[in-house]
Amino acid sequence: MITSDIQQAYAGKIVELFEVDLTTIGISEHYYFHNGVNELGDNVVFNGIAYIRYPIEAGGFERNGNGKQPRPTIKIANADGIIGTLSRANNDLVKAKVIRRRTFMKYLDAVNFTGGVNPTADPNAALNDEIWYIDRKTSENKIYVEWELVSGLDLENSYLPKRQCIQNVCVWKYRSAECSYAGGAVANKNDQITSVLSEDDCGKRVSSCKLRFPNQTLPFGGFPAITLIR
Repeated sequence: MITSDIQQAYAGKIVELFEVDLTTIGISEHYYFHNGVNELGDNVVFNGIAYIRYPIEAGGFERNGNGKQPRPTIKIANADGIIGTLSRANNDLVKAKVIRRRTFMKYLDAVNFTGGVNPTADPNAALNDEIWYIDRKTSENKIYVEWELVSGLDLENSYLPKRQCIQNVCVWKYRSAECSYAGGAVANKNDQITSVLSEDDCGKRVSSCKLRFPNQTLPFGGFPAITLIR
């Protein structure tokens, strides 16, 4: 459903949500943030999880097609000093996991709306989670703390014998023997549907694979089930 929404000229407002998972650095805490409020002026709730209204800014997620993984940045407000203190006490949160989630406002839980009613609420209608890891703290002041993020592809020591262990990116060449897809045009690298063969290009994501192998075992050349390997 959300894939077809993206094809439309305007499908509504996209809501960007962030989870900071500290379990990868030995701390049993998850923090959920959203840079805004819901219709009631309160925390945004999606799939039963409340994302607290907190100043947060992130950018640089776009891939430019040169083969290099982007290195996004994320800033979280530090006016009360809590984020800075948490960072300094835990090695600047290096290797903590940051999950970026995106959905349309119309799919948010009903509790976000007047009267607790939203007939289009759908906890499963979201773009694929983007999983990143904190690589280094780039700035800290009384206003915010900023970090640079890397994908699992760029993590140090993320290898298994004889093969690199990559979580969410397929390593197979599109239409190769390993990939095994040999059909017609399906979608471009952004998973936008196309019937033009020259525009057909795999996005190397699980979602890209599902478009070409619906209701089948996927020949995906990544390791979606792994987490941080240290």
